[in-house]
This record gives sequence, structure tokens and C-alpha cells, in this order.
Amino acid sequence: MTQESNGASAVDRKVLHPFVLWGQKDQNLYLTVQLQGVTDPIINLDEGRLTFFAKGYGCHGNNVYQFEIDLYLPVQRKLSSWKVKEKCVEFHLMKESSEIWPRLTSAKQREPWIKVNFDHMQFSDDSEQEEPPFPKWDSDDSPAPSSRRRRDDDRIRDAVSKDMDKFFAVFRSPLKLYLFLYNMFQWVGFCYVFHVSLYSYLRAGSKAQRQEAFASIRPQLCMVQLAASLEILNAALGWVRSGVLATGMQVFGRGMILFMLVLPYEELQRMEPVLWLAVTWSAVEVVRYPYYILAVLGQESGLVTWLRYTMWIPLYPLGFVLEGLVMLAALPRVMEERWYSVELPNKFNMSFDFSLFLRVYMVGFLVGAYALMSHMYAQRKKKFGANPRSQFSRWGLLPFLSGRNQRRALGLDSGDGAGGRVQQKKAK
Repeated sequence: MTQESNGASAVDRKVLHPFVLWGQKDQNLYLTVQLQGVTDPIINLDEGRLTFFAKGYGCHGNNVYQFEIDLYLPVQRKLSSWKVKEKCVEFHLMKESSEIWPRLTSAKQREPWIKVNFDHMQFSDDSEQEEPPFPKWDSDDSPAPSSRRRRDDDRIRDAVSKDMDKFFAVFRSPLKLYLFLYNMFQWVGFCYVFHVSLYSYLRAGSKAQRQEAFASIRPQLCMVQLAASLEILNAALGWVRSGVLATGMQVFGRGMILFMLVLPYEELQRMEPVLWLAVTWSAVEVVRYPYYILAVLGQESGLVTWLRYTMWIPLYPLGFVLEGLVMLAALPRVMEERWYSVELPNKFNMSFDFSLFLRVYMVGFLVGAYALMSHMYAQRKKKFGANPRSQFSRWGLLPFLSGRNQRRALGLDSGDGAGGRVQQKKAK
């Protein structure tokens, strides 16, 4: 193994170490340096020592990282190799024998930036495991507070580094960037509609003022509802996992009610069911779009997931009832004024009665509402299982309320106390 280049030079600064994952199997030794966008690497491998110097994006941001490892036993230099990838640097070293190493370094002192990769690890029965999956800590032999703090800091730093990697990965993909910005735009828009509509209604002192509350959010509601039509395109192109039929039914139904029934008739806009319909629509989207934003970032929040698959239970039936009331209120005006209808004779020799279409649509609306709610129930059952109540703790609702979900996500609540020891005994 030779140097890749001589472009990097040492700088007078504090030594920063990248996270190094190591594993072994038979005569193979695997190392993964968690460093993105590596440039100007200087890598030297002797029989018993590995040195690394490069610039890249790691746990300390975009910086210069280096390390020097005295290996537990010599390796075969000519049979070893390494490769720079987009998100890491991978080493494949060949040991001189198939002896299982109890640790990576010759020194017994553990380095906090060296971690075990259990996906490529083989242990011997009498080896000293560097980081066993279930450490045996008795109450009389628990780690010192300083060791626990150092371990927790390493885990937090590692978790933050992974989250930042996922976040910045969005900006390297045009599709992910588009989905992130689109979902963020829709979420902000529906948050505005939800807040302003409620605020305008509650602060109105008279019935006449309440009737004008819809006018305060009319342009914004039209804008986000027009943008919602892009969801059909996103699903049709396979950019998102949503079904085209379910998405199309929802977007078409809302668009027809808003643009073809509510906007042309001023008296309908003064009806309270129209305002509450806008509140219901926006309430559904306020909890739906954060779930999509986190999905684009490769994240998942227990509380957001639970809200996404639960809030539709009261909001969808309420929305269907309000949509039905609006259509019933608009039907007499549609029949009287013959809007959107095409009469004979005309050059196309065809006619279209929108009032008849609306009546047929209202009958099919009941079937569509049942189909959409059945689809949402199937999605919820698929996500939470047959007994959602038993999944609350798993998806973070109760831990979120008790303030323990973040520590559990980082692995800081397991193993230090009695609860951790009980879990370890069960795991055994």
C-alpha cells in the first residue's frame, strides 16, 4: 500500500480523529473510516502500523483528520488494499494468520474513536471483546462517572454526525432537495391557513365578522391546494411511495369543491362549514407533511409517526361531512345558474350537465370516502400492527411525553441502571 498523494500537509492544530469501525473474519481485517468527501489522503501501512491523514467532513465538520494505529499483530502489506468512497474510506487488510484478535490496537487502552463493527466481527471464546453488545456491569463494579460521560459524549457525537450526514445528503440530490422544499412549502402554507382561520374566527365579535373569516385565508388556501396537485405527479413518476389513485381522489375532490363550488359563490364563502372545512383540511396536512419531511431526511419521529397515522381518524370523517354539506348547499345554485354545463346545439354536438354530474359524484363520494378511510386504516395497521396500543412506547409517544426518547435513541438509558441490567439478563 502506497501513498495516494502528497498534496496534504500537517497543520498546527489540535489532532482530530475520525470514527473508525473495525471488524474481522478469519484472516480478513475490515476498517471503515467515517469521513465524507475525502481529499488529499496520505495513507501509509507498515506491517504493524497504519497512519492516516486526510481532509474531509466528519464528526467535527469539514476539517483535517488523522490517526496512527499500532495494530495488534502485523498484517500482510502487499495483500492489503484500501478505497476512498463518497461517504467513507474502506480498508481490507490481510492478517498473517487466522488468529482472532481480541482488539485492534496493540495497546490495551481503548480509544473512544475506535468502534466495533459487529456486522464484520468474529469473536473467540477467550478474547477480550472491545465493546461487547451487553456489558456485564454489576452494581459493585459499574463504570466510573467520567467513563460514562465520555461514552455518552461519543455516542451523542456519533448520532449527531450521522444525522448531519443524512441532512446534507438532501442537498446533494436534486430529487431529495425538491421533495424537501416542496413538503416544507406545503407545511408552512397549511400552518398559516390553520392558524389564521382559527384566529380570525375566534377574534370575530359578530356573526358578520365570522362570515368574513374565510376571506382572510382564501388566497393562501388556493395556492397550497394548487400546489397539492403536484402530489399526483410525484406519485405517478415514482418519486414518492404514495398511491396514485388515493392521492388523485383526494386532490380532485378538494379541488372541485374549492375552485368550482366555493370560489364562484360569495354566499357559500360566508358559510361556517366552509371555514371549518378549510380548518379540517389544514389540520390533516399540518401533521402529514412533517412526516414526509422527516422521511426525505431519512429520519423518523415516534410522535410525528403516531400523529400521521392517528389524526385522520377524527379528521377524515369530519372533513367528509363538511364536504357533503358544502356540496348540498351549492347544488341548488349549480342547477339554477347552469355553471360548467354545456348545452346543445354546439359545434361538438355534445352536452354536459354539471348538476347531474355533481349529484352522481355525491353518491360516489360515499364509496370514495369509505375506500379512502379503508386505505388509511390498512396503512395504520401495517405501521403499528393489529394492536396499536401496545406500540405506543415503541413509536415514541409515551417516551416523548416522559422525556426519555432521545436518550433511548442514543443508547444512553440502557445498561447503567437496574432497568438496563434487567434487559441484559432477558437478552441473554
